[in-house]
Amino acid sequence: HGHATPTDTTPPPACPHRRFASLPPSPPHNTTTMQDPAKSLRIKTNATSRLIKELESYRRELSTNDAKLAELAAARADPSEIRQWENVRGETMAMIPDTSKRLSAASEDLEEAVEVAAAEGLEGDAVGAAVEAIARTQRVLGVLGA
Repeated sequence: HGHATPTDTTPPPACPHRRFASLPPSPPHNTTTMQDPAKSLRIKTNATSRLIKELESYRRELSTNDAKLAELAAARADPSEIRQWENVRGETMAMIPDTSKRLSAASEDLEEAVEVAAAEGLEGDAVGAAVEAIARTQRVLGVLGA
């Protein structure tokens, strides 16, 4: 008749995300990376590289916005369309300092990870990629004058 059998006493979870509420909290993320300097180095290198790409993308977008604004001004476009593109340009401009700051912090964190890896005798591709990411960060931030 659709009734639960007496052996089925486990209630369904109240909602899906509460399924694991009874499990102990996971350890802080840095404890596992502290134990494995190679893994920490790869993670921090990837984060730094991602921020480099993000910053470069904002710079390209800014250049595209400037070109579009110049094109609209030359074509004597509708002032509301020009204002809209000026707003888009302003939003892009606002992202650059924040992204630069996050990139600088990630690069400093990566430098510390390289020092830890070197102290533990780690060598190879992971260290080389990290050093290259640090150098790229310095070039990208130098180009921006940050």
